[in-house]
Amino acid sequence: MSVIRVAFVFEVFRTEWTGGINYFLNLIRTLNTRKDSRIQIIVFAGYDVNLHGMEAYAQVIRCQLLDKKNVSRKIRKVIQKIFHIDLILYGLLKLHNINCLSHFDYLWKGSSIPTLCWIADFQ
Repeated sequence: MSVIRVAFVFEVFRTEWTGGINYFLNLIRTLNTRKDSRIQIIVFAGYDVNLHGMEAYAQVIRCQLLDKKNVSRKIRKVIQKIFHIDLILYGLLKLHNINCLSHFDYLWKGSSIPTLCWIADFQ
């Protein structure tokens, strides 16, 4: 039975967004504490993001590429806007053997990493 590595990417996680913080904490805790689960949760976040204790329930990978004020994030966003693909994030996910991206905008149509998109308030 193979493990499915599911990534969550948090670039901006506002402290005042209590409902969202609780939603993600509960979801990640539930997914990662099931004994029969084949799902491994990996959280990608910048160094400037407070994950509110998610470190206890998921593998966390910190990356400057996701820091709000970092130049590499700004370059990534420009490339994404021009070409309509998130190739740099895709490379990061592939580097960490991610099978699925959850609760994020898709990388691009037809990407080899499927994305489970999320529309806030339509969980």
